[in-house]
Amino acid sequence: MYENLILYEESTLAHSLYYLLAEKKISLDDDVSNIDMNRVNHEKIVQKNVLDIYKIGIYSLKMDQKTFIIIYNR
Repeated sequence: MYENLILYEESTLAHSLYYLLAEKKISLDDDVSNIDMNRVNHEKIVQKNVLDIYKIGIYSLKMDQKTFIIIYNR
């Protein structure tokens, strides 16, 4: 589950789990159904993006019949 959060950029949940792991309130071996998200200090996780997760926009610009330009934007 932890890898999927980072892979699919679920930022808030990933940062919440990071906080719980850093504070030793959970371990990587814990069952997902037993994690209490109410133990998260949301003020701490909102302060900075420690996992460096950002949404990226992907755009396509058609130049001619066979040529496209792909634009990535943060």
